[in-house]
Amino acid sequence: MSRKLEQPENWVAPTAKMEWARRIVVETRDEFLRGELDPEFLDEMKSVVPAEVLAQWQLQKDFTETSKVNQQVRLNKLRHRVKNLLRGSLNKVWGTRRFRPGKQMSTLRKQTKQWKQIKRDYLKTGGGVIGWEDFVNNICIIEMGTKPMYEEN
Repeated sequence: MSRKLEQPENWVAPTAKMEWARRIVVETRDEFLRGELDPEFLDEMKSVVPAEVLAQWQLQKDFTETSKVNQQVRLNKLRHRVKNLLRGSLNKVWGTRRFRPGKQMSTLRKQTKQWKQIKRDYLKTGGGVIGWEDFVNNICIIEMGTKPMYEEN
C-alpha cells in the first residue's frame, strides 16, 4: 500500500487539484472514523473507494474504539517485535561473509517473512496513530539510535 493511501494527511500533493482531492479524502476518513458519515454517502463511497482502503479505515475505527491501554499494549508488542527483528538482522551481518560486496542480493527468507508478518499485524491495528514507515523510522531513530529504514522521497 502506498504512503498516500496509508497516510493521506502526511502525503504532499504535487498539484492544487490533487491537494483538494487529498483534503476531501482526509475529511471523509475522519468523519468515517468518528461515525458521522451519512449512510447514503457511505454506500456511494463504497462504489468509488477501493475495498482495501475501506477495510483499512474499518480497522482504524475498531482500533480507536478500543481502550487507550489496549492500544498501547498492542503497539508496544509490535514495537518490541520490530526491535528484535532489527537486532537479529544486525547480529547476522556481524561476522558473516554473506553480505560482502557482490552478495547484497542474498535473501533471508525467514526474516523477510517475519517482517511482512509484523507489517500485516501492524496494519491490522488500523495503522495505530501513524503509518508503518513512520512507525519503523521512529523505532530506528529514537529507540535504537540508527539511521531511518525508510528514506523520505
